[in-house]
Amino acid sequence: MAGFFTCGLDQVFIHLCSCLGGEVNYVWNLEKNLAALEETMKELRARRADVLTKVQRQESEGLQRLNEVEVWLTSVENIQNQVYKLLLTRSDELERLCLCGLCAKNLSLSQSYGKRVFEMLKEVEDVQSKGVFEVVAGLPTIAVAVERPLPKTIVGQEKMLERALMHLMDDKTETMGLYGMGGVGKTTLLEQINNYFIEHPVDGVEKVIFVVVSSELRVEMIQDEIAEKLGFRMEEWKQKEKHRKVTALYTRMKTKKFILLLDDIWKEVDLKEIGVPFPTRANGCKVVFTTRFREVCGQMGVDDPIEVKCLESNEAWDLFRAKVGKITLESHPDILELACQVAGKCHGLPLALNIIGKNMASKRTVEKWEQAVYTLASSAAEFPGMKDHILPILKYSYDSLKDVKQGRKMARNEAYGIIGTLVEACLLTEEGNYKYWLPTDKKDKSRVKMHDVVREMALWIASDFGKDKERCIVKAGVGLPEVPTVENWRSVRRMSLMDNGIGNISDSPNCPELTTLLFQKNEIVNISDQLVNAYREANAIQAISIRFIEEESILNLPDMAALSKLDMFRSGMVEVNVMRSTSSWNKNPTTPSFPNLSTVTLSYCHGLKDLTWLLFAPNLKALYVVSSAQVEDIISKEKAANILTEEVGTIIPFRKLEHFQVNSLPQLKSIYWNPLPFPRLRNFSIVMCPNLRKLPLNSRSGSSFEGEELVIHNGEQEWIDKVEWEDEATKERFLLSFNPALY
Repeated sequence: MAGFFTCGLDQVFIHLCSCLGGEVNYVWNLEKNLAALEETMKELRARRADVLTKVQRQESEGLQRLNEVEVWLTSVENIQNQVYKLLLTRSDELERLCLCGLCAKNLSLSQSYGKRVFEMLKEVEDVQSKGVFEVVAGLPTIAVAVERPLPKTIVGQEKMLERALMHLMDDKTETMGLYGMGGVGKTTLLEQINNYFIEHPVDGVEKVIFVVVSSELRVEMIQDEIAEKLGFRMEEWKQKEKHRKVTALYTRMKTKKFILLLDDIWKEVDLKEIGVPFPTRANGCKVVFTTRFREVCGQMGVDDPIEVKCLESNEAWDLFRAKVGKITLESHPDILELACQVAGKCHGLPLALNIIGKNMASKRTVEKWEQAVYTLASSAAEFPGMKDHILPILKYSYDSLKDVKQGRKMARNEAYGIIGTLVEACLLTEEGNYKYWLPTDKKDKSRVKMHDVVREMALWIASDFGKDKERCIVKAGVGLPEVPTVENWRSVRRMSLMDNGIGNISDSPNCPELTTLLFQKNEIVNISDQLVNAYREANAIQAISIRFIEEESILNLPDMAALSKLDMFRSGMVEVNVMRSTSSWNKNPTTPSFPNLSTVTLSYCHGLKDLTWLLFAPNLKALYVVSSAQVEDIISKEKAANILTEEVGTIIPFRKLEHFQVNSLPQLKSIYWNPLPFPRLRNFSIVMCPNLRKLPLNSRSGSSFEGEELVIHNGEQEWIDKVEWEDEATKERFLLSFNPALY
């Protein structure tokens, strides 16, 4: 019975084959073809693994996989996915091979599936046959550098580019740093260096790699950028662990002569952590970076970085003129001169020249150019493009500064450190003979200055990014004849009206938040008694500088608890009066009006005759009185008696004085009428004071100072011979201490 059934089935199938033709063979051979497909695919995967291993080994040696190998590996990956999908329904399709599956509908489905299996088998066999390669990799054909988009002509940086390239090409240069303030053109300069190697191939340089780092240093991002430019397959690269990326980069780069360009680094970049071989004279590799911070150059091992400075006036004008355009500049005879003024307000900063130049390119009326000059002089932050493109870039440097918390006592000690930090961040620039700001007594100190655009950034931040414009009012050098109108004096914290033509200060507004008020270099002839700078304002003032006041006047000073420095230069003051508050008199006649005043400098104050008011400055440390023709007494006995009729004997001045200089005082006759202890005085300089005969010294003066004897500096032997000593003991002690070489 069973044999009859089998025979009958075969006959039925033969009959079907004759009816359906050769297509039914796809069903008849399905199981055999599926097994062959699996086996062939297994062999193909093994061959792919062997080829890929060989490729990766040769890539690690600096070679690049051949295109035909890359195409074949991709085709294997594609066909493998197709086979996987086809085999997902394998079990269901085999169940249809039973007798019940030979109905017309099921047979058609099985035939379609069997045909796909057969065709896929042939395709896999074809791909496998093409996977035999004698060579899988060759020398790299990637470009030396990827061109950075730049204008054909970069105005103003020709000399800087030439200098940078010359330094870079020097065999001694391994790492080169370019530093400068934001917007000065560091990135543009680095991009020009990158493009230079495309147009001017250098023998041996195989790869120039440009990577933008920015403030947030991410090692893996740098690794990915370098890997892409070295030709790594990014799909495979991104699956690598960090330490394997380090090994892969180092293995490939150690055989190459490369130049790595790192743009805008804010702190040290550890090449070892990335996988970049260190540049040496032996391997000929080089690393070039840009930064806003001079300190970073030192961290990167560069002690001779190149500072990218603002453009010189001629170069700045060329750049500004190119941005504005010839048509606009020639649209009216007066525009050219106004354009020069606008360009001058940029002070050579390429970023400002570019942005402001573009904004003025369509302005072809004199009125619009005059408005631009006024806006840039009075409130530059309001100029179009400032808040969006210029100030935020400079603010990045400001944001990077460390927060400095300090009290009044620490301010002096930390001041030089803060200045140095600002210089390192290129928010201040140095001038002078000394490389760093140091607390030194030398006269020829280094000076620092702030770029006008950086100054505008500082004012923008101080005004809460333009929301409170009256918080910080700066109208310096704009020709004001009087104090400007302020809508809300209560919000004013800082005001600078220096270098104007203000002659009268009569108002006394209520300024509870005011901490800084600058009036120097004006023509002030009258200051209201009400203003003299009021109790709260007076107690907030830390320094007073009075300069270039030619008219004779009287300076009335109230109690000033915070005042630490007073400087008068070429002043017409004939008297300094201390207006003691009622509270001071009620407490004690000896209560100091200036408890923190430590330095007083008076130069060319030809109207003054004495400095008796210094009795109220018990903590004075340095006193310099120079070239003041009418000074007769430092402390006048008569005035002192009038100030404190009953308590004058209880005040002993200059107990903390350390440095005392009187120089070119032809009328000086007395410093003090009795000998003073001067317990801390170290340097006492007396120069060109011919009428000073008796010094306020005795044999015990200066004896309390530990570690150093009081020295009197004077090089005039004729004057020394005429000194009237308190007694022989005083003469014996101090006569030999005169040091004529150091006056």
